[in-house]
Amino acid sequence: MNKKYIGDLFLAAAYLSYGAELDSIDKTNPDRQKFVFTKPPKEIYCMEGITPVRVVDPTFELIEMKYVSNALMFPPGFISAIRRAKDAIYSR
Repeated sequence: MNKKYIGDLFLAAAYLSYGAELDSIDKTNPDRQKFVFTKPPKEIYCMEGITPVRVVDPTFELIEMKYVSNALMFPPGFISAIRRAKDAIYSR
C-alpha cells in the first residue's frame, strides 16, 4: 500500500478534514513529527481561477499541489482537524 508522509500540520489537517485515512504518526524525531496517510480522501474542492471545482478521487500529489498553490479549499471541519492533529502529536 502506498503511504504518504506529511510533516506540515495544516496540510495534514486538510487531509483529515476531507476524510483521508490516517495510519499513524511517526514521532521518532521529536522536532519533526510526520503524519502517515494510507488513503487519500474521496473528493476535494479547489479553485480553478475564480471557479470552485470538485475533484473526485484526487491523488496525494494533486492535493499537495493545490495546497501549495493556495487553491485548495478548506472544508468546515478544518479547524477541528487542526485541533485533532495537535492532540495526536502531543499524546503519548
